[in-house]
Amino acid sequence: MPFIHHVEIIQFPLAFFGMLFTALSFITGIVGTIVFIRKGVQKRFTTSIITLIAINLSTILLQLSEVAYVYLPYTSAALISRNFIYQICVLLLNLIQLEIFRVFNEGLINIKAFRSENMKWIRLAAILVHLICSLPTYLQEWVFPYNLETTATKWANNGSAIYTILVGIWGVLQNLYILKRTRTHFDRLRAARSENPANFNSHKLQRQNSSVIALVAVPPVPIDSDESGMYSNYVANRDGLTVPGTATMDDQTSTTTVALNPSSVARLTKKIDRGFLMIRILIIILFALDLLSISTFISSSMILEDMDRLAHYALMQISFGVIGIHLFIETFLFVQIVLQFKRQISMSGSSRPSVYTDGLEPNKQEGDTTVGGSQSPSSLELCSTP
Repeated sequence: MPFIHHVEIIQFPLAFFGMLFTALSFITGIVGTIVFIRKGVQKRFTTSIITLIAINLSTILLQLSEVAYVYLPYTSAALISRNFIYQICVLLLNLIQLEIFRVFNEGLINIKAFRSENMKWIRLAAILVHLICSLPTYLQEWVFPYNLETTATKWANNGSAIYTILVGIWGVLQNLYILKRTRTHFDRLRAARSENPANFNSHKLQRQNSSVIALVAVPPVPIDSDESGMYSNYVANRDGLTVPGTATMDDQTSTTTVALNPSSVARLTKKIDRGFLMIRILIIILFALDLLSISTFISSSMILEDMDRLAHYALMQISFGVIGIHLFIETFLFVQIVLQFKRQISMSGSSRPSVYTDGLEPNKQEGDTTVGGSQSPSSLELCSTP
């Protein structure tokens, strides 16, 4: 006997919305998979592309398992596959959240714990938390039977709920933090451009004492009271968010200055503006999806099956559908962020070639691709310091 009958989809709005979110999530998974497969065919199948394809495929599998579990007569195989795929999807969601934060951190925020060299420990901690909370869910039904009276089943249900809520809370806090930081950064870029439009086609990259100071798409701003040829810039350094820094024209350190064509600067500026706007829109959508997923998941957990069967499974179905849509949007947010920082590297006037492609990883370049002796990044570590 199925948990939701096909007739109830028409009769009850909640069951209809559950089916609707499942269908939307399934469609987004197909679209995302096709988009990234085409990108891989056109460019090359990098690790990043394959990962993004796998994430979108997991969305499709999640919805198929949910349909089989909810709309078809109950089987142990349906429960086992649903548990496996759901837990994997939530883990993937958490890992891509961390990866998005890492890219933002490398290019804009600079929190020590989230630098590339420390991310393996962050990922390991995330996986350990996942296993502590969700391991019994993986073992449910094929190792021990589903019985609400047993400790294993209670641990599986409660642990899975706790982990899902933790990932949702992390997503909400991360999105709020990134929105705040990007808004501040975006306002500074606009202010600097409006104050000194004439200087906007001259940018610098400096290398001093083996640490790179990268100007993040901001023109040099002359200090009126300073006659020594010193310029004030907003720079991204190792210690925090973009902060004012200075660089003298008479500095003896290795400095590379690249003059950009004004029309190219204008086009790139518009792309950067649109990119930041798109990132903020996507983050706001993800913020709303986080809240919806958490609220429906908690509501479904509070409304037990014996209290209201249809509401319990329909709300859970909505939550699963939202998670699938969430994964789809996260993959495109990740791509948008990578492209955005690529544009900012170009806008900074760097003399190194643009090595980032639509494949999301740099193409290998022959010869020296350095600025002041620094190597071009070999992975997605955008705007990172060596």
